[in-house]
Amino acid sequence: DTGLDWSHADFGTCSAPGASGCKVVHVQDFAPDDGALDAHGHGSNVAAIVAAVAPGADLLGLDVFDGDISSSTDILSALNWVLQHRTTYNIKVVNLSLGGGQFNGACGSTVFRSAMHGLKQKGIIAVASSGNDGYVGSMGAPACDPAVVSVGAVYEQSGGGALYSSCADSTAVADQVACFSNTSSALDLLAPGVSVRGG
Repeated sequence: DTGLDWSHADFGTCSAPGASGCKVVHVQDFAPDDGALDAHGHGSNVAAIVAAVAPGADLLGLDVFDGDISSSTDILSALNWVLQHRTTYNIKVVNLSLGGGQFNGACGSTVFRSAMHGLKQKGIIAVASSGNDGYVGSMGAPACDPAVVSVGAVYEQSGGGALYSSCADSTAVADQVACFSNTSSALDLLAPGVSVRGG
């Protein structure tokens, strides 16, 4: 993701990653280091949600973003790191709030295929966003890979309409798919993904 601001109170009393009382056990930049723990805030938000839902879990923040973009090279470097360090940190789940391209149904020949299947073979669940392009009938990679649990976004609660850079929902109803969320027959599940706050 975009990094992890381990200094936030949601992650415990952290003097440093791995310190006593800190839920964050490791952070590392795989994209060019921007000097910030999380320049965007998205990675910290997702990690704080995980910490709230699974309070016994340790967290690792692997920053693969350079500004608002991430390269497949940096993503693959981080995934290879996960495979190499899976026993050291007892890694069981990898969350990828990223993706690109447009694939109808399941995809089996993207640049991520080997890494995704490597994770699955080692018992690590990879979960990826279906993408935020508003595609109907397709989604991005790596979510489209059969070895990945793909997740689309729905509204957590009913409310007024919502305007995004690429689309608008005139109304927002609990469990309604957000207009920006990619959908596909290969999509595994939908979960709250609009204005869920943590960290």
